[in-house]
Amino acid sequence: MKNYRIHSCLRPLQKGWRLIWLINSAGALSLLLGACSFTPQETGTALTPPAAWKTAAPQAGWINADQARVWQAGRWWALFGDAQLDALMPQVDVSNQNLAQAVANVAQAQALLRQQQAALWPTVGASASANRAGGQDTATTHSGSVGLNVSWAPDL
Repeated sequence: MKNYRIHSCLRPLQKGWRLIWLINSAGALSLLLGACSFTPQETGTALTPPAAWKTAAPQAGWINADQARVWQAGRWWALFGDAQLDALMPQVDVSNQNLAQAVANVAQAQALLRQQQAALWPTVGASASANRAGGQDTATTHSGSVGLNVSWAPDL
């Protein structure tokens, strides 16, 4: 690898370039750090809504906060204020359990159907084994086997 020498007349210029690079880098850094100070200061102005907004009736589909508590408690039907609906809801809970049982029965039947349909497809099995045998008087032997089973019986 060659070592290049800088001519003696260029050595002061080489040191000057380092100084220029250092000054430019310091200037760029100060501009970058000072860029954050150009954003205007935010003034905390308090907005007061018109009085008509404070007393406005809720729009369709909106519910008051006290009614939201009833909704979150799971008694959404209480929002209607109907005694007949209050009397019917316990019956619905019992019917929902019957409905949940019916859904579970359908899921079980679908699982049994998938199990029966799986018998129509071929079955594949694989096995592997390794043995090492030996003693003090005999040499150690290593043996292994790999097996693959594929079977299919057509449904007639």
